[in-house]
Amino acid sequence: MNKKALFPLMLLIAVGVFFSFRMIADKKLQSNINGDSEIYIEPFIPDNQDITKSQAIQETIMQIIRDGHYSPKDIDDDFSKKVYTKFLEMTDFGKLFFLASDIQEFSQYENGIDEEIKSGTTVFYDVVTNRIKERMKEAEAYYDEALKNPFTFTENDDIELDGKKIQWCEDKEALKLRWLRSMKYRTLARLEELKEQQKKSTDKKEKEKTEAQLEVDSRENVRKSMASYFKRLNKINESDRFGLLYE
Repeated sequence: MNKKALFPLMLLIAVGVFFSFRMIADKKLQSNINGDSEIYIEPFIPDNQDITKSQAIQETIMQIIRDGHYSPKDIDDDFSKKVYTKFLEMTDFGKLFFLASDIQEFSQYENGIDEEIKSGTTVFYDVVTNRIKERMKEAEAYYDEALKNPFTFTENDDIELDGKKIQWCEDKEALKLRWLRSMKYRTLARLEELKEQQKKSTDKKEKEKTEAQLEVDSRENVRKSMASYFKRLNKINESDRFGLLYE
């Protein structure tokens, strides 16, 4: 792997460790960075047991950047902006949780993550994490409400699925509408699948189902899928986020 390709990889590793969804495990961070050999970077194991996990993470990040890169990059505002952008993408790529006002609030940290890394603090992480928990609870109500009533698919409608091509919603009403359209799209996709299954089915009861009945089944399928999705999201606790550097 050439040097130009290496920095983005190390940036992703740094982001993953800083916000620690899954990058640290088995007391080693492992990265295959040159195709045929591996670099192993042992996480920081503090002598002082009073040190916090977040401080240990910061030290691990510094070690990655210091020892795991052929030509270490400065931890500066440019680095901070990349981490900021990547973390928001990781947290809410589809723009289904945060509001524009949230992003405006978060923007004050865009150039300061480098300083947080150097000082061993996680203010940006804490602010975003607390807010996403709040927005997740609200979103559970949005999807549940959206799936209560039958959808009709005769009118013209559209939805953009690429989060990079849409803006953050200005208020909660706009966000509710985005969730409604998302649930409608998912239900329609499931409905088409059920129609195809019905055509191929040899089960007489399945063959006799009307489109309205299939729509009900589709919404119920989507509801179960969303319940499972939020259950997984809610299982991401602080230990999962920060990673287990040591027991």
